[in-house]
This record gives sequence, C-alpha cells and structure tokens, in this order.
Amino acid sequence: MKYKKLIIAVSIVFFAGNCLTCKASNWDSNKLNTSGQERTLTSAINKNPGNTEASIQLIKLYLDNDQDTKAMIELNRIQSKVTGNSKFFIMAANLFLKRGLLDEAEEMAKKAVKVSYNSPDAFIALGNVCFEKASSLDNTPETAELRKAYMTKAFDNFYTAYKYNPASPFAHIGLATAYYMNGQNSLAQDEILKAKELSINNAEALYLIGEYYYKTKEYTKSKIYLEKSILSGLTAKYKTYYMLGTLYEQEGSIQNAQKNYLSSLKLRPDHPESQQNLDRLIKVTYKEAETLSSKQKTTKDLFSNLNDELNTVMQADYFLVVDEFTKARDSYIKVLDKNPDNVNAITGLAELYYAKWAEGFANSTDFIND
Repeated sequence: MKYKKLIIAVSIVFFAGNCLTCKASNWDSNKLNTSGQERTLTSAINKNPGNTEASIQLIKLYLDNDQDTKAMIELNRIQSKVTGNSKFFIMAANLFLKRGLLDEAEEMAKKAVKVSYNSPDAFIALGNVCFEKASSLDNTPETAELRKAYMTKAFDNFYTAYKYNPASPFAHIGLATAYYMNGQNSLAQDEILKAKELSINNAEALYLIGEYYYKTKEYTKSKIYLEKSILSGLTAKYKTYYMLGTLYEQEGSIQNAQKNYLSSLKLRPDHPESQQNLDRLIKVTYKEAETLSSKQKTTKDLFSNLNDELNTVMQADYFLVVDEFTKARDSYIKVLDKNPDNVNAITGLAELYYAKWAEGFANSTDFIND
C-alpha cells in the first residue's frame, strides 16, 4: 500500500536524523526519562499486542513530546491491524504535519475522512493540514488563488467537524486560528470564546486555547489556560511547561520559570531550549543567592517537590551547571551508592568527567578510580 511505503520511508529518515541529533547532544540517549503514562501504556501493549487503543494513546504521547521516531515505529507496528481505524490515519497525518510533509499529511487525513466520514476529528485533522498548506504559501499574486483555495478548504473542514459534533471545542479552536491568520480578529475572538465555553473540563482543549493565546501574544490569558490544562490532568506534554516557563520568566517570576523548565526537561530531557533557559536562570539565581548569602534556600526551593533520589540527581546537575564539580560528583556518587542502576546519575557523572574534569576537577585520582 502507498501509505505503508511512505511511513516506512519517512521513518528511516527520522531515525537517521535523530541518531545524528543524539550524537551532537550533551544528553546521552539513555538519560531520557520514561513517564509513568508511557510505562503504563507500554505495559498494556506488551500484555496484549493487539490493544490498538493503547497504541494510539502511546503514539499521541510521543507526538506531544516530539518523540517522532518512537511514534513512527509504533505506527508501523500496528498499521496492518488498523486499516479501518480513522485514529491511525489521524495520527499519521499529525506526524507528517509536524515534519512539514504536507502532501503526505493531506493524504493521511483524507484517508481518515474516507474511513470515517462522520468523524469530527478526521475533518479537524484535514482542516489543520489545509490551514498549514495555506500558511506555507507566500501571499503573492502567483500563489493567491491556491492559498485562498486551501484556506477555504480549512474553513469547510472545521465547519463540517462542528456540524458533526457541536459540543466539541476543537473545531472552534481551528476556526479561531484560521480567522486570526486571515486578519478577521473579531470572528477569531467569537470562535475562541465558544471554545472556552465548551472546554471547562477538557484538558487538551484548554491546552490548545493556551497555545492559541500564546501565538496571539495574549500572554496572561495563555498562562491561565495552560495552567488549567495541567490542573485538568494534561501533565505529560513538555510544551505546556516550556511555554509556562517562558511566560513566568517574562513576568519576572524566576523560580516559577525554573520549576516549569525543569518539569519540561523531566518529560523531554533533550529539549535544548528548556535546558538552555534553565541553565541560564540557575546561574542568575546562584549569583544573586551568593550576594544575599542564601544559596542553600535557593537550591532547596528549586528541588523541594522531587523525590529524594531525583532531588539528589537534580542538585548534582545544578552543581554541574554552576561549575561546582566536587559537589556534583559527590551527589552523583551518593545516588549510585544506593542505586547503581540510576541512569541519570551515571550519565551525569560521565558528562562531568568527559566535559568538565580537566577544567578544574579537584582530584584526578577520583576520575581514574571511578
């Protein structure tokens, strides 16, 4: 089948690209944390490989955290079992859409509609693809007609989704985004208000509303809805915490910014922006704390909500960032004494020795012995 060849081919490209990224990263691939939700879903799939619903949820989790290779592998694994499942094609469309493969994304979204002609989610996926196709075209006389055609298709698909499920907020969010890009701000506001009325307990919709306000630079509203999405149970999406980190930093709430960047990294430790922002803020906080002679309080506040083992690892990472190599080593060793299999401590210690010991590590004998 054509889509099967597409998915397999793209998976090879993604895998190769991710391998290069891993080599260039300061984070060892083994340092990636596995969330409780991922473990639960993986366990359910291992017990019952035919549990396609668990696989769909796992793929969504991977997509939410930009783990595209994992998402592609799971899509390839289940594709022969879900040829009549629109959710499969929606997930494939979302994956291609994220990677900028718009033609392939459109093909998958159309398959989702064909398989389930009355699925609002399928029409929303197709609407999102058409919207991105319109957005990708320059607003020039040469492309004006094609751009208008794709924008019209986007509106049509979002409206169709609304007709099939008037109680769903997602079609309204899509319409709001399309109206906003079209410069129809009043209509965009009307649609986002409808979405808010329908999203009281819908964590995913609350997140998308927060993301909408983030893109429209309405930052106070964005923060409110991103926090609501977490309170409603959406705790496995690193982007939520990353955006909250930038919003708190923007308003000068440094400790809250640090905590959210840290939460982002716990879900996706290889996210460079979260790591860079956290490192920068830790150094700023550290210097301020030294001036005020309250360094210990700053450290305690930052890591107070973590379990003892993770707390020690994070403190070790903190010491590494601020170039206190001996304290970093001692903290990593403390964790390994209790749990020799702690991958985070092993990787942190390796990073310390590989990149930092020659710059001032107190005792090279320790390095050799370890």
